Amino acid sequence: AHCVGGSEEEALRAADEALDLYLETKNKRMAAYEWLTMAGWHLTSGKADKALSDAEDAMEIYQALKSPKELDAMQVLFKAHVAEGKPNRARRMAKDALSRFETAGDRKAEAITLELLFQAYHSSGRFREALSASERALLIVQDLGDKALECKQLTSMATLQFSMGELDKAMVLGEDALALVKDLGTTEDKIQVMQTLSNVHLQKKDFQMATAVVSEMQKHFQATGDSKGDASSLMTLCAIAYGQKEFDRALKAAQTAQGIFQEAGDTKKEGEALRWIC
Repeated sequence: AHCVGGSEEEALRAADEALDLYLETKNKRMAAYEWLTMAGWHLTSGKADKALSDAEDAMEIYQALKSPKELDAMQVLFKAHVAEGKPNRARRMAKDALSRFETAGDRKAEAITLELLFQAYHSSGRFREALSASERALLIVQDLGDKALECKQLTSMATLQFSMGELDKAMVLGEDALALVKDLGTTEDKIQVMQTLSNVHLQKKDFQMATAVVSEMQKHFQATGDSKGDASSLMTLCAIAYGQKEFDRALKAAQTAQGIFQEAGDTKKEGEALRWIC
């Protein structure tokens, strides 16, 4: 079942029907697929408890089948634990998975799990442990030659170094990430690199460079039709202009971003833009 057209409710109903059929016919692989699909939908719509239950069912089957899809289920399960306010459980689950992947010699899965551990440690303020996890992951993905995962690790490490007050290290890592992110990164990666580098420049009181970094990324977002990235860059430009007391420029950026968020139906982000406007 796929959510293509129609409402999410209709898609979930179709997925439930498909799940019942796969369970009746004992098709475990397809049942796990439906559970994982529904878990992703529940997570996106803020229903962490349902996402958690479905992801656990999917992961149990994938582990029994020794399927590479176990990694996908684990990532959804990790996010569901975090969304439920249980970061310690998310971290323990990731550590257990890391041991399994190390034993199996699955280095790509090992690197992705280390990234999850990085997120758990970083969000808990355990920066040294976060740095250790990220450095291990970076060495693995560089050895594998996986540029997309390398881009993600450089992005994570740049953000961490900024959090630790290591501005020069954050700058170098951020620039390395920027060289890869336009071609290989997700929208979230691109926004993170943009914001980290602009924050570094702002900490150094270099408003011109902060604006230049964000403006460059905005051009990229517009050229690729990425409205989410475009709106995020506008909100970052708004904050920079406000910090320079250029209130008219800040207002214009926030109003343009608000319009984009409204058109996309992103009420949360639209609300953030409206708070700047008010």
